[in-house]
Amino acid sequence: MKSFDKVVTFGCSYMHGDAINDSVGKSSGHLFKPAVVLGELLNCENEDTAHSGSSNERIIRNVYNWVESNRISKKPLLVIGLSGTARFSFWSSHRELWYELSPAMIHSYDDEALGNSNDKLTDGVGSVKDLRFWIEYYMKWLYIDDVEDKKLQRSIVMLHHYLKGNNCDYRILNSL
Repeated sequence: MKSFDKVVTFGCSYMHGDAINDSVGKSSGHLFKPAVVLGELLNCENEDTAHSGSSNERIIRNVYNWVESNRISKKPLLVIGLSGTARFSFWSSHRELWYELSPAMIHSYDDEALGNSNDKLTDGVGSVKDLRFWIEYYMKWLYIDDVEDKKLQRSIVMLHHYLKGNNCDYRILNSL
């Protein structure tokens, strides 16, 4: 087995261990998330960069950012848990931060949750009603599984070459 000096995980809530509970229902994901388990198994350091609700765009961006900022690890193992293709990142120009939106889950967003996304997106200028309409329109007319799958496939091919060129071994899985 290849020796690694660090295992780093990227992904959404599943890779972060958010849904892991012990036998009495208490959250125990911090003990059993993939970064911790693999770090112990491979006898190396671990780092979890996963975030709940992450889109594949954010996950891949975080991989690039980690590799670009890594100055210590010489033989990392990157474990990348992909998410649903209907999630996407958006840049909030007034907050200067990236945020996530999950259009496929529009029917689970109440007005308060959608209002929070709207504030991040439009600084409260746009209406929740307009955002809900746009998301429903997007899912009905613009989002196409096959097209998004192909875009993700091409992003992964580019990521593969980037990681190999930077001496990073990796594994990709569907964490959903």
